[in-house]
Amino acid sequence: MDTDKQSPEEGNTPRGVGRLSAGEGFVEEGINYLLVIAIDTYGNGIPVLHNAVKDATDFRDTLWGGYRFEKQHTTTLFNADATQDAILDAFSNIKRQLQDIDSFVFYFAGHGWHDAENGLGYWLPADAAAGRKSTYLNNAEVVATFRTSRARHVFGIVDACFSASLFAQRAMDTGEMRYFHLPSRWLFTSGQVEPVADGEPGHNSPFAQAILAQLRYQRGAYLSVTSLWNEARKAIVYNAVQTPRCEPLQNAGHQNGEFFFIRKEAAPAELAPLAPAEQVKPSRGEAAGPAPAAPATLEGMPLEQAKASLSELLARGELEAFFAAVKPRLRQGASVRDTFILQEAQYNRLMKRAAAGLEKADNLDFGLRQVSSNLLMAVRMLKERDWG
Repeated sequence: MDTDKQSPEEGNTPRGVGRLSAGEGFVEEGINYLLVIAIDTYGNGIPVLHNAVKDATDFRDTLWGGYRFEKQHTTTLFNADATQDAILDAFSNIKRQLQDIDSFVFYFAGHGWHDAENGLGYWLPADAAAGRKSTYLNNAEVVATFRTSRARHVFGIVDACFSASLFAQRAMDTGEMRYFHLPSRWLFTSGQVEPVADGEPGHNSPFAQAILAQLRYQRGAYLSVTSLWNEARKAIVYNAVQTPRCEPLQNAGHQNGEFFFIRKEAAPAELAPLAPAEQVKPSRGEAAGPAPAAPATLEGMPLEQAKASLSELLARGELEAFFAAVKPRLRQGASVRDTFILQEAQYNRLMKRAAAGLEKADNLDFGLRQVSSNLLMAVRMLKERDWG
């Protein structure tokens, strides 16, 4: 087992020091723990794989290089190290360290097996033997290790045959809202109850390739689980005969939250849409204070200064002021013009539904966060040629 996790002296590792928004409202950012498991060199009658370790290594290194994951909080189990006992021990060891503001991401690449008689799915660890179910790792044992976890988020990525048997059999409510500050238990699998592609030797599997592309080339300050799923699944189904799946796990502590991969260099203002909305209402008989003043115009303002002002408007949730400020300056042929138009239409639709009493408060809040997030990404992409 290759583990870079250290045991710092008590008090040396701060928790909750990160802020995911500017101002008084913020979300404490804990430690991101990472467990990476991959097996190519099977024995005991089980065929070898070619790309599992490469996929897992590339995933780990991408998170280390670009996102808020550190080597000292990463555990790696490759090939012979990934025995059944070692895998369960790794889950248990990480679970003991997790606090309620921490997140845990695990990645498994290897063989899977589905028992058609009882509907159960299994991972095949490095010491599994073909035809001996007692040497396989039951998916239920994996889920059980984090069902009672204190972590805010648990997000699993599984690239193995029959991996969707980890999910509960009843359908999910597709209307539930997801927030960073609420606990979540998500799983992203490479296929349903079916075989999945390993890919050409020396290359990433179609599943890993799609995930890595989103993590490496997305331009925003963060990438949500649902955004990763929505974009990666398109590439997966185009390049392999398999049907990926991503949704919360049943009976595992999910509370409608969602994990976000946050870039190392992300500034607090860029992460404002991740923070819970906190509206301070005056007490009875107390007048509400004036709202922060928004710039009346961006006329004559240099692009970088304008982008900072627009980002601040989004951070404060002042979307009406944002649209009023940006319209006069955005050129007709701007590359992000369509994004601004579509997001304004979405904003207007949400507000009309809310005024008519057709939109629940949490749905409205989530929708406005999504609009702000998309607008913030578009602001960051503005170029001098877009600005008039």
